[in-house]
Amino acid sequence: MSALSAAFWAIVAGLRLGMALRGHPLSLPLAALSFLAAVRLVRRRPPVREASLPRRLAAWGAALLPWGAGLFPGAPAPLPLRAAGEALQLLGVLLALWALLALGEAFGIAPADRGLAERGPYRRIRHPMYLGEAMAFAGWLLERPSLEGAGLLLAAVALAALRIRWEEEVLGEAYRAYAARVRWRMIPLVW
Repeated sequence: MSALSAAFWAIVAGLRLGMALRGHPLSLPLAALSFLAAVRLVRRRPPVREASLPRRLAAWGAALLPWGAGLFPGAPAPLPLRAAGEALQLLGVLLALWALLALGEAFGIAPADRGLAERGPYRRIRHPMYLGEAMAFAGWLLERPSLEGAGLLLAAVALAALRIRWEEEVLGEAYRAYAARVRWRMIPLVW
């Protein structure tokens, strides 16, 4: 399964690199993120514990959900909103990339115990990758607003909250000690 997952993300990285070369500069950091995910899926620790199969499948569905937004692109927003959306996308992707680098061999798409990451952005918030993904998705929606896209964003955030809960359950006691040191799950001073 790891090899198949890695191949998928490597193909995505290639497609995003192609988009970057065709004049879509925001696709370059997305290509880097996808490529690093492919590498991490091949070079990672085996899980000590994993979530149930339905939860693992739901996690994969949640990871792929933002791709559905491309099916409902709204009309381009006015230039200031598009610029804000691009900035938010870039910040979100860079945060997710930083989180993925910090995760190292503990990375996975589905909830599993491969150890804790406590460096980089994980020193301040417990789930920075999900925050980065949500920021990037929200930025995309600012650029191309649509009701369907907003619905997908809400579904992605709700599924991220479920994934967080499932991950916290799988990680067990070590995670509870980490959570006592790092208070915020995704948004400092909020949650």
